[in-house]
Amino acid sequence: MKKLIFFIPLLAMVACSGSNDASNQITKEALMNHVSVLASDAFLGRSTGTEGEKKSVDYLVAEMKALGATSGVEDGSYIQPFPLVGQKTANHTMRITARGKSSLN
Repeated sequence: MKKLIFFIPLLAMVACSGSNDASNQITKEALMNHVSVLASDAFLGRSTGTEGEKKSVDYLVAEMKALGATSGVEDGSYIQPFPLVGQKTANHTMRITARGKSSLN
């Protein structure tokens, strides 16, 4: 079972919950800070089923708690398990086509 969190919309809703003026609650800088943290090397790529995913989920849960968000999940947690069907590819070739010319990398 994997976890799914709709981070940015949820963060925006929570940030707006105490005020009618969302423009005072949500800033570009605050959102970019969260994006920078989650995109950092410390989160190890955040791929499904990895330690990076666990770190990302832990970060998001901590942020929701810090904002005072209440859980929307029946068990009171901030994560909702769901079955995930995955796929691995053995071919790591990438083709780039621009202006009719193609290259393989």
